[in-house]
Amino acid sequence: MVECPGGVRPATESRLFWEDIPFGLVILKDLALHLGFPTPSFDFMIRWHQQVRIAFLLTVVESASDGPLDAQFMGKTFLRDDGTLNPSVLHETGCPSGYGLQHLDQIVAGSLPVASRL
Repeated sequence: MVECPGGVRPATESRLFWEDIPFGLVILKDLALHLGFPTPSFDFMIRWHQQVRIAFLLTVVESASDGPLDAQFMGKTFLRDDGTLNPSVLHETGCPSGYGLQHLDQIVAGSLPVASRL
C-alpha cells in the first residue's frame, strides 16, 4: 500500500502487484480446481485485481505516460465469470494446466524424486 491524500491505495507500480496473481493465486486456483476445493476468497482477489489492473491500464493510456510501461499482464482476464480459469492466458502464468498438466498425478510426479516415480 502507498500513502496518498485521504488514505492509502494499492501499490500498482510494485512487482508484487503485477506478479502475485498470475504466479501466485492463479496457480493455487488451478490446483484447487483439480482438487475440487471451492476458493471464494481466491476468486474475489483475482477478480478485484483484474478490475484494478484494467482501471490502471486505462489511466495510464489516458495520461499518455512518458515512462516505459510493462503491459505484460495488464487487461488480462485470468478468472472467468463461471469460476473457471481462462485457458487463453494460462500459458502466461505458472499454472500446471498452462503446461499441459491436466491431472494431479502428472503434477505430483514432477515433484517427486526420480526413484519415487518408478
